Amino acid sequence: MAPSFRSALALVFAVLAVFAVLALCGGPAAGAGDEAAAPPGSVTIAADARGLFQVLAQLNGVPLRAVIDTGSSAIYLGRAHAAALGIDTARGRRAEMSTFRGPRTIWVVKLDRVQVGTLTARDVDAWIVEEGDEGPPQPLLGMSFLRLFDVRVGGGAMTLSERVKR
Repeated sequence: MAPSFRSALALVFAVLAVFAVLALCGGPAAGAGDEAAAPPGSVTIAADARGLFQVLAQLNGVPLRAVIDTGSSAIYLGRAHAAALGIDTARGRRAEMSTFRGPRTIWVVKLDRVQVGTLTARDVDAWIVEEGDEGPPQPLLGMSFLRLFDVRVGGGAMTLSERVKR
């Protein structure tokens, strides 16, 4: 083999090895569904294989795996999630809501703090399902949180950015 061909072949194998290591280690973007590198004041979340935007959020300081759901009007929690957050539903307001599964009784409460990556929101509405209703398997981060940020979706990722104050 000619020296330049060997060098080129070695370079190709080196690049492939780097990609293999990144794939095994989660890569610089930490894999689909996790937060990826984003500009300051922004968080970019890659869609997972099912097209869901999953994040590790902090709700009232407690880390929980959550799904960003633009179709949900508010943050939507099951009773187990509320218990993990130490939320007393008696301090909330009882309400009725319509879902694709039919009518549900919920408790409307305020979360002191919701954080995704470097973005933080305070006093955010959350809905907790009535006892006996299991609720979502993961917390849903809906529009009561998302409306506080600029949201862009494209290229298999969602970017949340702080709003520019005018």
